[in-house]
Amino acid sequence: MYDPERNRAVWQEPPGGSNGTMADDVRCLVEQYANFTVRELNLTIDGMSTLPENILDNMVIAPIYEAYREAHASSLKEHTIHHIDGTAFNQVFFLSYALGLCENMDKTALRDMVLEGRVSPASARGDQNRLKMAVPNHRTTNTLSTLRIWQWNCRSYRPRYASLQEFVKQDPPDLIALQETNTENVRLLGYNAHVQTKRTAILTKKNLTVQELEPVNTPIEHTVIEVIPERKSHKSLIIASVYSPPKDQLPDFDLLVRELKKRADGHQVVIMGDFNAPHTAWGYHITTKKGARVHDTAQQHRLTLWNDPLQTTRVGNSVSRDTNLDLTFTLNVRSAEWDRLPETLGSDHHIIQLTVAHTRKPARIGTAQITEVNVALMNFNKFGKIFGCAPGTPMNPIRKCTVWMKHE
Repeated sequence: MYDPERNRAVWQEPPGGSNGTMADDVRCLVEQYANFTVRELNLTIDGMSTLPENILDNMVIAPIYEAYREAHASSLKEHTIHHIDGTAFNQVFFLSYALGLCENMDKTALRDMVLEGRVSPASARGDQNRLKMAVPNHRTTNTLSTLRIWQWNCRSYRPRYASLQEFVKQDPPDLIALQETNTENVRLLGYNAHVQTKRTAILTKKNLTVQELEPVNTPIEHTVIEVIPERKSHKSLIIASVYSPPKDQLPDFDLLVRELKKRADGHQVVIMGDFNAPHTAWGYHITTKKGARVHDTAQQHRLTLWNDPLQTTRVGNSVSRDTNLDLTFTLNVRSAEWDRLPETLGSDHHIIQLTVAHTRKPARIGTAQITEVNVALMNFNKFGKIFGCAPGTPMNPIRKCTVWMKHE
């Protein structure tokens, strides 16, 4: 791939070449940058001419970020950024990266860069960082343009509840899709609980407008909800939390996906959970029949898998290696960011974070109506008679209040 003169026209392998994965990755980069519009000029980036530099960007940032994550998980303690409180460690990283992309040029220079240059403008190179920052694009006044979704196999919810409650205080996500809860009594302060099976649940922030959907008629354990958008013209988001135990072969996975697609009707879909389905496409050394079924169904329905095979989601032990049992699929989601958090909170599965671009409808907070009480009209004589005491004398125990309320 080394091209010192930067004049190579074709970077991807030919069809049927030995490196199909590389070809797919390169094609994805070309399309991603070609779809980026420089708003000042209303021009799109040439994804092919800028490809070498775009590849370098991705080759450099990925290992550096992974090394930074490992250092943070072990001992690295970040200093607080002045005037920016509550900044997560990954946000610190991308803020530092963005500083190196700062540039200011007039329209003539910008046009020359877009039409003739080999390097993408900084706005294109750093655009996706805002998803990791979980903040909206500065060009819009909409402050609700992303959703942060956690998925986590908690390996029994009750013993993990306190740890999760404490952990979400630091940086609460919008939704938490849980698997292997082993209880229908799922609760978390500040969240509404949606539980449709004994081993799956979805927690949603109370300021989020959400409705539960009817589960698909299939033995697959799942809980499904819909996040309502701000406007009818915007896309809603259907989220399914799925759990499939190791011995289950997921014969109805195609039915589940087809039904969710039908309900979505072109809107966004997220299918996430613990599938227990080994396949080489997501980092295993073998492919089982179950893994092949999940993979083929995802391919057939054009689902996007966001997992990074190098970031395993389940922690192994002395007799088993780290694996990727937890998968994150989407449909009709054009922009997202997947990340495996270092935390397990006592489970043997990491918490996974998916950040998607989505304009959600904020829940309306009602106002309480306070009824005025005219003390002068209160029947104290009747009150005292029921309680067995006259006005001005000590009252009977408070348990008799229920008797008085029934009379009133």
